[in-house]
Amino acid sequence: MLSPSQSAEENVLRPIPLADDLTEPYWSAAREGRLVIQRCTNCGNYQHPPRIYCSSCQEGALEFSAVSGEATVYSYSKVVEANTPGLKPPYAVIFAELVEQAGLWILSDCPGDFEIRVGDPLELSFQEIREGVVLPQFRPVGYQTLQ
Repeated sequence: MLSPSQSAEENVLRPIPLADDLTEPYWSAAREGRLVIQRCTNCGNYQHPPRIYCSSCQEGALEFSAVSGEATVYSYSKVVEANTPGLKPPYAVIFAELVEQAGLWILSDCPGDFEIRVGDPLELSFQEIREGVVLPQFRPVGYQTLQ
């Protein structure tokens, strides 16, 4: 039931990721404020999202390793019309490339209207979207909305 001051739109919750056996170490680390990425112990390749074998050497010797959280904007898209429940425009969907390895990408969303360019440095933060559900999020360094 909505409170008298709450609109139906505000009550819509954003989709949440569902952890499984393969992704649980990633989500568990996020709840602790750490970013871990799957890495092959055979060839050292990082990969995201997690897989059951290495995308580089096809071995199954994989573990989750802590990464720095430093990244740059590889690509982005600004969203100005509502198309995802629980995400109010304007916001940007950012395709971030982690510094640990060329081609190691992670998606993030960032609320507000702000300046962003390919190659801009990003910093890591963690957003609890529901109790026990924490998302690693990347923001432009010095992030401030223009609104």
